[in-house]
Amino acid sequence: MALPVPDTLHLTLARFWRLVCDPAPGRLGYSLRMTCACTVVILICEIWQVPESALPAFVTLALWQKDRVTNVVAGIAVNLLFAVVIFLMFGLVHLTLDHPLNLVAATALLSLGFFFLGSASKLKPVAYMLALIVVYALIAIDQAPIGELATRALLYADLFILIPGGVMVVLGALICPSPKTLLTQAIAARLRLSAHLLQQPDALAQEQATAMLREGAGTMLKSLKMAKLEKLWRTQDLQCLHHALYSSVATLALAHAASRETTPLQPQPSLIQTLSEMAAIFKKVIILQISPCPLCPAPLRLCTPLLPCFQRSQRRLSQTNRKQLRKTKAGHPVFSSLMPLPTQNMCALP
Repeated sequence: MALPVPDTLHLTLARFWRLVCDPAPGRLGYSLRMTCACTVVILICEIWQVPESALPAFVTLALWQKDRVTNVVAGIAVNLLFAVVIFLMFGLVHLTLDHPLNLVAATALLSLGFFFLGSASKLKPVAYMLALIVVYALIAIDQAPIGELATRALLYADLFILIPGGVMVVLGALICPSPKTLLTQAIAARLRLSAHLLQQPDALAQEQATAMLREGAGTMLKSLKMAKLEKLWRTQDLQCLHHALYSSVATLALAHAASRETTPLQPQPSLIQTLSEMAAIFKKVIILQISPCPLCPAPLRLCTPLLPCFQRSQRRLSQTNRKQLRKTKAGHPVFSSLMPLPTQNMCALP
């Protein structure tokens, strides 16, 4: 089970600036690669004289992913899906051309369908972009004076997705890092933050730890899944990373609870040193061949004395949640999020 954590942080100007300048791992590289992709899309549109070149750049901005495997998969899937949509639009053109009522009805039905797919399926990253392109194309076709221009509008609508999809497949495979690299960087960031919380806890580090704990292991599991699709890494290494990502989340939860203790806790120096060394190993994307798992059980055993701190923290949270639940029943809404609960099993041998 996971207990709700009350959100007592307010979005002040100082906190907003900290979020803008948050040194998240890979944030600068991701921004630069996305800028490069949008620039290449604009260049291709200018060379081919594609109208409304801002629209393909906007599609690239919305669909660009962090790793190369996800970019290739998303680029191919979007182009295949939109090819089916283009064939459907050829049939809709005969029903909506010079019929404003049919155009309004078709636009409403398509918007409803795409927004439903975006909220109730795995097509959420692309459904809204497809809705924008399809509705734009229907309106542009209806305003075309002759049939040839209507056909050209459909082809341009296809280019609005084809160009970003091609850039994601080709350029994304060349300049984006491997999902395994992103996974090891995320594990290293959690271990490094755990060592910092145990050594010199401060408000900024605790805020970053809370954000990472609320994120959980979902993003890292997605990177692990994409790394398996890449077919470049050994199965044993991926299994080790699977154990390591859960261990890093558990270690961060324990360190976060220990840093919030009212009485100062003096952790073992060997624990901080081990966490720092393991973070350096993962940052360099090195897999230890002498251990069955890159995150060896030693730091997890050393984290066992921190469990009482975590249990006291959870008891305080439970009391706070009961008080807030009574306030909620009285008509005062309370906002909360989820934090994973590490147990004794997480600190044992895998």
